[in-house]
Amino acid sequence: MLTLTPLWRLVCLLPLLAACASAPPDDAPARINETLQASGLNTDAAAHDSLQGEIELDQALWRALTHHPRARREYQRLDITHAEIVAASEWQNPTLSFSWLRAEGGGHESGFGLAQNLSALLMRPAQRRMASARYESEQQRAVAALHQLVADTESAWFALVAAEQSLAVQTLVTRAATLSAELGQRFREAGNISGLTLAQLQSEAAHARLALLAAERERAQRRAELAALLDAPGDDWSVPTALPLPPRELPPAEVLMSRALETRPDLRALDNDEAWLTENVELVNRYRWLGEVSVGVRHERETDGTRLTGPTLSFGLPLFHRNQGALRSARAQRDQWQLTREQYRQAALHDVRRLHDVLAILGSEISLREEALLPAKADVVARRQERVNFMFDGVFDLLAAKQDELYAWQEQVQALGDYWQLHARLVLATGGERFDIDALSPLDTSVLEHDAEAAAHEHHEHHEHHEHHEHHEHHEHHRHHHHGGHH
Repeated sequence: MLTLTPLWRLVCLLPLLAACASAPPDDAPARINETLQASGLNTDAAAHDSLQGEIELDQALWRALTHHPRARREYQRLDITHAEIVAASEWQNPTLSFSWLRAEGGGHESGFGLAQNLSALLMRPAQRRMASARYESEQQRAVAALHQLVADTESAWFALVAAEQSLAVQTLVTRAATLSAELGQRFREAGNISGLTLAQLQSEAAHARLALLAAERERAQRRAELAALLDAPGDDWSVPTALPLPPRELPPAEVLMSRALETRPDLRALDNDEAWLTENVELVNRYRWLGEVSVGVRHERETDGTRLTGPTLSFGLPLFHRNQGALRSARAQRDQWQLTREQYRQAALHDVRRLHDVLAILGSEISLREEALLPAKADVVARRQERVNFMFDGVFDLLAAKQDELYAWQEQVQALGDYWQLHARLVLATGGERFDIDALSPLDTSVLEHDAEAAAHEHHEHHEHHEHHEHHEHHEHHRHHHHGGHH
């Protein structure tokens, strides 16, 4: 009587071994969160549970990471890759065969066999290592995709803040232009200015109102873009209305380029890909002479009742090929990936250099306005105010100077908005840490609230009967030139 106890024990152990092999290699979501936290992101859900009131940047980023479908899709893609590891870790099911043969003289011969694929068993450790390396690559790609989502959200948040602050400044510009047109109408009725001067004032006021509508349209568009990233319908949320000033200096471009090569998750994923593709070449080369090899046990019962039991071995003969095609394909894939990796590395370095240089120039522009242009514009307004007080200049000169100052502030807001949106791209390109914007000083536009309107009303009655027609004609060309420069 045949005893197959050891073999059946092995068969019974196979599901248990497969179950052990299918355990996740690690907690990928936890590792991804650790990587995001290392980049300066607050991933604490309790800190950003509510989406009402004024939304800070960290809250916006957390909301995007937890509510945008792009983030959830990355975790699902990791589940698919993990399934590949499970498949590579599982033992192949053994093959059970039966036979029943009838003899010519009567009687029958029966048998059964159990075989296991030995070649798959030999390659299983290497295939598991390659599957784990692919899983590591996919984790890095998931981090890269989440970094892209963070950069998109951060850029959209800064764009909305810039739109809000630009709208506030444009409101003051429109108010000053409208006041000039209203005063011009009163001066015209008194016969103190020409019809041409009044038409120019009214034209400037109309342009200012159009610019205000354009600013409102920009704000609405930017708000919609951020709302889509945050999945934030409704109007019960807002963002700050003051952009932070940039840091005094950026790290050297060479430091950022070196950081990009070390920390960018998409580049690290390519490094992992090259490692497992190289091991795949070695695996194919090592076993290219080995076809499908199976070992097993077979039991037969002859017609005379004789029982035969013994081991079996089957393997493919390398007569027509020795798997050269698979080896050439594996080598070509590895070489192609090496070129792809080098292409991405070069593109990353050029991208970091470009963004760094543009940001450095933008930072210089912002500093120059902050330290020289804006104080000079404010001083011009103050000097004009003095001259109006002594009736050397007219109130229209004061309003024109104030509008000119406000245009300079408008340019500063736009430059700051561009700066921080580009900075979000630089952080993405380097895979580095973000600035703590709470530690930076904001661009304070509240000082502009005390515009020339109060001074204009204060001096209106004093000047209305003393402004001469020719005096306003003298400034007509100046206002026309200013209008052409900004519209």
